[in-house]
Amino acid sequence: MENKRPSVYEECRQKGISRRDFLKFCTTMAALMGLEASGVAQVVNALETKPRLPIIWLHLQECTCCTESFIRAAHPIVATLLLDKISLDYTETLMAAAGEQAEAAKEETMKKYYGNYLLMIEGSLPTKDEAYCCVGGKSALQITEEAAAGAKAIIAWGNCASAGCVQAANPNPTGAKGIHKVIKGKPIINVQGCPPIADVMAGVIIYMLTFERMPQLDGLGRPKMFYSRRVHDTCYRRANFDAGLFVESFDDENAKHGYCLYKVGCKGPSTYNSSNGTRAPVTRSRAVTPVWVAARRISGTTARSINVCPIYTDSVSRPRRIRSVWL
Repeated sequence: MENKRPSVYEECRQKGISRRDFLKFCTTMAALMGLEASGVAQVVNALETKPRLPIIWLHLQECTCCTESFIRAAHPIVATLLLDKISLDYTETLMAAAGEQAEAAKEETMKKYYGNYLLMIEGSLPTKDEAYCCVGGKSALQITEEAAAGAKAIIAWGNCASAGCVQAANPNPTGAKGIHKVIKGKPIINVQGCPPIADVMAGVIIYMLTFERMPQLDGLGRPKMFYSRRVHDTCYRRANFDAGLFVESFDDENAKHGYCLYKVGCKGPSTYNSSNGTRAPVTRSRAVTPVWVAARRISGTTARSINVCPIYTDSVSRPRRIRSVWL
């Protein structure tokens, strides 16, 4: 029955995506993964011939920004890869089914594709009280352990699933932990970011489908093909850093000129992530305000004490692409 599942390319054709756009997508993914020119043919062949990956996507303690990032991707195939092309069998956020019907779909996938499905988790795992994230009478821990048992691999989307994020900060009432802190004996890929960039998320999935193995990981369990360079190395403000042109305080004249933000807390020189060359969808702003500025104003702390980098947002909900998103 597994052989009857259509390939990604077959699904693309059924959805009206042209051969040209399909090849563009394959080329983009190969470039993002750092493959040489011959690697494009491998990606094309995999998406043309291999069946869709069965996937279970769990939502735990999170804000759903990882899912939002994926479905807001600019490329049409990236935008629909999750929803239509990789056989997303279970996700509380996007599936039409609910209640017993939804839980039955998950149980069927776990049984039918035991040892072959990917388990994707968004959000940190609460461990102190079984009431947190209880679904269908089961605790989040129980749900995760049951789904992980038959998974081929686990992908932890975002900072919450990878490291606990805000929920794990003191006093941490839910006992929030990253997935790798709880689930053992399974290969786990941490795809960090808040949210991760859609092209990076797609790249990890395509790599698993193409090569049928785990990508090479760094010391934090992140795929090296996306997390081996510092944000600082490709930052569009790097020339200002080299020239000694810095923003000295928020909203000063230097900030208006786009000078380097290192002196007001930017962690680009010590942050390894995929950013400037790999773009992320964000919301547009008339009065652009970095998230870290808002956090500083609310908490009264200094900018250097907030270990985050600016993501520009605003109330105008039109997607646009910016030159860099620091995560």
